Amino acid sequence: MIALVLPITIVLPVSLTDKRSCRCRRTASRSSHYANLFTSQAWLSSIGQSLFIGIVSAAIAVTAGTLCAIGCGGSTRGRPDWCGR
Repeated sequence: MIALVLPITIVLPVSLTDKRSCRCRRTASRSSHYANLFTSQAWLSSIGQSLFIGIVSAAIAVTAGTLCAIGCGGSTRGRPDWCGR
């Protein structure tokens, strides 16, 4: 769990600095990156497209997995080897 949260604890403070890299001394906090993210049509379009692709691919994966489970759970006659015995 720490491996998932640790990068966020590093990236978030760096993204709020006014410098291009992480420095020990920060002069000011700058959230203009986030303002640009939520007001730029190009960014919003990219985020929307990514969400759409993620939702569609998840739906396809769930459907395919369910059909495979139903197929493997049926009769043992004619069952492929990869379904198990």
